[in-house]
Amino acid sequence: MAERKLYFYDSNGNETNSIVFEAVLTTPLSQFSHIDGCSSYKNLELLIPQNVGKKFKLSILDPFEVGEVTYLGDGLDAIPDESIRSVLSNIREGYIDDWFYVFQLNDELVISASFDVEPLF
Repeated sequence: MAERKLYFYDSNGNETNSIVFEAVLTTPLSQFSHIDGCSSYKNLELLIPQNVGKKFKLSILDPFEVGEVTYLGDGLDAIPDESIRSVLSNIREGYIDDWFYVFQLNDELVISASFDVEPLF
């Protein structure tokens, strides 16, 4: 598999090179609509192992509406692409495992620590 470009963003949706980031995407954030409000971890309690594979409506950061996604799990082990797991595991030990949730939008990955979800099941 060809290596995919990763886009790192801060909590305001600005692209960043810092080791402190709030989201990693395999597609630019600019493809999503910016909406009013702010992410508040709405329905975080639904992101449990029993709901892996289920559909959610997702907005991330300050917020950008991502749309209908599939929940893959939390932390590095939930990232299906080995090359992406490898890159992220080398950034800061434990950072992804402690704070990030993984979603799939078609062929793209959205890995975020700042979001709201609405169940679609």
